[in-house]
Amino acid sequence: MYKIGKFIIPLVIFVSPIEASAGLFDDLKAIKNKIEGATNNKNNNNDASKSESTVSSPSTSNNASTIANSNKFINFICDSSPKSSIYNKLGKPDMALVTKDFNKNESQIRDMLKLSSKVNLPYLTTLDQYVQAFNSEEVTELFGNFVRSPNTRDLSIMASTMNSQSFDKKKKIIAADARFAYGLVHLFFHNVGGNKALGDKLIKEAAKKDQYGARFIEGLRWARGYGRSANLKNAASWMRPAYELSAKRDGDLAQIIENEFFNIVLNPNYVNRDMYVDLIQAAEEQRQSLEQQLSQSSGSTSDAALFRSQVYDLTITRGQLLIDLADITNAGVNIEKYKAVFAELSNQANPSITTVTELLVVTDNFQNMLVTQLKNVESLESDVMPKVQTLFTRTENYVEATYSMGLTYSFVFLSSGNGDILNNESIKLFAEIGGMRVNACNLRQGIIDFSSRTNVELKPTNATVNANILAPRKKKSR
Repeated sequence: MYKIGKFIIPLVIFVSPIEASAGLFDDLKAIKNKIEGATNNKNNNNDASKSESTVSSPSTSNNASTIANSNKFINFICDSSPKSSIYNKLGKPDMALVTKDFNKNESQIRDMLKLSSKVNLPYLTTLDQYVQAFNSEEVTELFGNFVRSPNTRDLSIMASTMNSQSFDKKKKIIAADARFAYGLVHLFFHNVGGNKALGDKLIKEAAKKDQYGARFIEGLRWARGYGRSANLKNAASWMRPAYELSAKRDGDLAQIIENEFFNIVLNPNYVNRDMYVDLIQAAEEQRQSLEQQLSQSSGSTSDAALFRSQVYDLTITRGQLLIDLADITNAGVNIEKYKAVFAELSNQANPSITTVTELLVVTDNFQNMLVTQLKNVESLESDVMPKVQTLFTRTENYVEATYSMGLTYSFVFLSSGNGDILNNESIKLFAEIGGMRVNACNLRQGIIDFSSRTNVELKPTNATVNANILAPRKKKSR
């Protein structure tokens, strides 16, 4: 079983369509139709069948939502409600600019944001990688909100803010941050409607203004030959400001930047290597520490089978949560149909990508139907109410685990320097890893909504989130 439960960082993420053979999807469509057909024939005598121990409160609302959402750690993953005060320091929404840049209307852009790009940029496998890459609190929060819940309003605020003109130093920093954020969005979605050329241009412009994350990306591109011929001298020049700033920062990205800069300037082919020989020991210590922590979290970065297995295991966990929720609530879905498919797909020691894909598809379908049917449940028998709390606790732990895995792999790939790892299988799985956090948060919210509407009192859980997968540096290396 994987070891990433204790390592977490911000991710994630996006729901994505799954690529598979036509034959597979024909089979899955048939399964879906069977499940949906059964759901449409739900028991109309539900009210009459309730026992005398049922506590009925169809129109009441309790404080379940308030209590459940008091967990600041889980809300760090699932909640997309930034402080309203940050908007006072940002530009006004400019949707006209966004529609022009994307060459789409607002409705089309909304649809685009529900998709996940086919990941083919080794330095941008998820947007979560760069939530620590900003110099201003305002854009950090704005971008974090967008990552958790991609939306056109925050996107249009990025667009307008990046064009702000001011002599004020703080406003200039905010504008550069917004330019970098808006460029990242274009790059991440470039395969489903984003403007890659514009994204590249904006990130380079932000780098010229010493934007932290943009400096790193420009340096990385020159170092590894991403979209240009590799040039270590150019790489060092672009990345140096980010490296110097990383010494003053905590967090995973700072360690990744430091490590990458060491790799550049201590490379035997770097013309000015002698200037940095005093960093050799620090660089070796950093490299060993980074490799050890990432290997503990993920294992071999060259084998997609490893995280295919982890996607599979976490999907099985979600399926079990859904089955238990359906059993507890008697929500009107034909659970036996899903159980049969689930049992067949969840008992394989070495699942293929096709098996993982099929399990994801049927589990997504079942979750969507279950969450919909929960809206029709108005009460719950008193003897099963404690089970809802137990299920809620397990769900929050599942949210934490999916979040952890997603960003673990994004940083593994970012630090590996191996662009070839992004093969077709890895690309499919990365898209699914991203979607897992969304599915986990939606399941959690379904339980909260159900409990708030009925007679179930939820209590806060002890689930916690660490903002980083890497251990803090014990001391600055320079």
